Amino acid sequence: ADVTNKIASSSALRTIKRCVRQLNEMEFAAVSSNDYTSVKEAIRKPPLTEVRRNCMILVKGGEDGPDADNLQSKYATFIKELEGLDSQASLGMRGRKNIEMADNYDGTVKALKDFLDVAEKAAELPVQYDE
Repeated sequence: ADVTNKIASSSALRTIKRCVRQLNEMEFAAVSSNDYTSVKEAIRKPPLTEVRRNCMILVKGGEDGPDADNLQSKYATFIKELEGLDSQASLGMRGRKNIEMADNYDGTVKALKDFLDVAEKAAELPVQYDE
């Protein structure tokens, strides 16, 4: 990992934690009311607009650590779930009937929390220097 990403990891972790809070605030719109427009808008507001960039900072910061593959895997799962949630919201907005977002929402929240758990452990490791 390069030093820049390792140093930026603490800031990226804070942003990811804010994303988790934002997703939690979105729960009613996604699960209880199937408010497709609100979900679509929430995904496109900060800090969620920055989630990919911050996740990649953490992935790059941990790429030489023991959790590198796990970090990549958790990131890929999160992105897949988030895109699924976005897709369901789009279908609902276009008028498709019986679109439920609860499973996608739950998967997105779980995947981001799983990524955060691994990322926090990876960020604690000191920078590895080649000799």
